[in-house]
Amino acid sequence: MPTECEWAEAFKRLDSGLSSYEAEAKRLGVGKGTVYRHHIAKLQRRINMKKSELSRIIVELSRTQQNLEALQREKMRLEGEIIQAREKLSTALRELSKVTSTYERLQKLGLKKYLN
Repeated sequence: MPTECEWAEAFKRLDSGLSSYEAEAKRLGVGKGTVYRHHIAKLQRRINMKKSELSRIIVELSRTQQNLEALQREKMRLEGEIIQAREKLSTALRELSKVTSTYERLQKLGLKKYLN
């Protein structure tokens, strides 16, 4: 029976298209069907590893998507707070303007004693 190293070399030649199942069977001293079954099993293991890797990546992407959605909700909340704060500031500035205007009129009328 061929060693793992011999199988690996045979699979490299098969994967690169440099050899055939028949040629590798002769080289390894086994039947063509044996080479085929071992190669298919190796390819299936590789596919399963890729599936596992893709599943892990999908989970990470899902988490990233959830984090992004949470950040978008937080952004909208903060934008709402900024709008409210601007409205309050605008109201406060209007009130301050009225108070300042009233203060200036009282000063012009000479009613400084009522200002303090």
